[in-house]
This record gives sequence, structure tokens and C-alpha cells, in this order.
Amino acid sequence: MPTVTTTDADFENDVLQAEKPVLVDFWAEWCGPCKHTVVPYGKLAEKYMNKEIIFVTEDVDNEITSGQIMGVPSFVFYLNGNRINDDNGKNLTITGADLSQVEKVVSEITNSQHFSPSNPPEKKELSFQEQISNVQPNFRAPPQQQQQQQNLQQQQQQQQNLQQYN
Repeated sequence: MPTVTTTDADFENDVLQAEKPVLVDFWAEWCGPCKHTVVPYGKLAEKYMNKEIIFVTEDVDNEITSGQIMGVPSFVFYLNGNRINDDNGKNLTITGADLSQVEKVVSEITNSQHFSPSNPPEKKELSFQEQISNVQPNFRAPPQQQQQQQNLQQQQQQQQNLQQYN
């Protein structure tokens, strides 16, 4: 079976004590976007079944561990009992039903020599960049969101300019 369903009772063993990187899909039965990720997440798990990563699911409505996330669906990467951090030192958590970013990170992890069984990572909290070694991920907002952010910044700058002249 490509995915493991975990509970609070098994979370430490299934995720925190795993010897490989772990991707946890936090989901809820009532969540519409979560329902749309079930099949793609399963296919992603099948695609990387023989790679150095474990795919886990946890229902946030039935478990306390899920309090670590802010929304569902959320995909959280763990290594050596810690969440993997991005280059900014923040927990690498991908929220939403678009699994393309999730697959990008999974691909980077599974293609990295850093995770080979002959080169296990140390048990310490590392930044995402350190964990992935020479892979340089590009975690940016989608182009539409980048454009919206730029427009907002321009509007704010225009408002500041107007206030200076009034």
C-alpha cells in the first residue's frame, strides 16, 4: 500500500521515528478540496513508492496531532522527527489542493543524494536547503498571486505618495 494512515497513537512511530523523509497529508472528511486530493496523492505515492520517502495521511477531525497545521488540506514534510524547513527557516508546509508544488518538493527530496541510505542525515533541525543539499528549490507564489502582490504594493506606494503631497 503506497500510503500509511496514521493516528495520534501511531504518529510518533509512523512519522517522527521514521528513518526516511515523510510527507503527511492532513485532511478532513468535510473538506471539499481534500476530497479532490485523495486520488492524486495516492498516485503520487504510487509513483514514488520505491523511493526514499514515506506517504502518510491523517484525518484532522479525529486526531490531536493535526493541531500543528492551520488549514486543510496541508502537506507537511518531516525528517528525523522534525518538520523540514524552507530556505527562510519556516516549516515547509504546502496548503491547498494543487499537488504540483508537493510533487516538486517530493521529486527534489527523492532525487537528492543527501537522503541516500548510505548517507543518512544527522538528527538535528536543518534548513530545507541544508537537507536537500545541492538542490535549489524555487518556492515562489504562482504568477497570478505574484502579480496581485505587485499590484497591491504599487497601490500602497501610490497612496503613500499622495499622502506626502497632501
